[in-house]
Amino acid sequence: MTGAERGKALTGKPLTIRRHASTVSIAGLGSILIEGPSGSGKSMLALHLIERYGAELVSDDQTLLNQLDSGDYMPDCPTEIRGRIEVRGVGLVPYPVAGEPEPVRLVARLGDRDAAQALERLPEVLPVTVIGDRSVPMLPLTMLEFGVPERVLAALRLAVHMHSEG
Repeated sequence: MTGAERGKALTGKPLTIRRHASTVSIAGLGSILIEGPSGSGKSMLALHLIERYGAELVSDDQTLLNQLDSGDYMPDCPTEIRGRIEVRGVGLVPYPVAGEPEPVRLVARLGDRDAAQALERLPEVLPVTVIGDRSVPMLPLTMLEFGVPERVLAALRLAVHMHSEG
């Protein structure tokens, strides 16, 4: 029984998880859940991906993850913070939100310098993290590294490729 089926059996609704994370979606590829402690750069990474690479904002700071019947998680935003992103030193800035976000295909985990440094140069597979009962590829990062947005996009492409194979 999938998490969605268990959630429906218990509550009559699919499983929904709230995560302290920002999320962006890239049409045709997937959504990126950006996790990390306060001040680690979640919103800044989201802004880079939006402004430079055409990602669309799903949510900043809090993300709702609704499990689909397939087991994938569809990101959403709590109503009270929809359409805003916190820019440190600037304030809450209005941003358009993704009309139809893609399922989460990658978790970018910021702030764990040891995990980021321990990542192999050419890993055979990406590390994974668990959302509910689902393993999702995860990329540990720090915002101090060069080329973070580009690495996240490359990891997303690999995660989508791995998901489509299987």
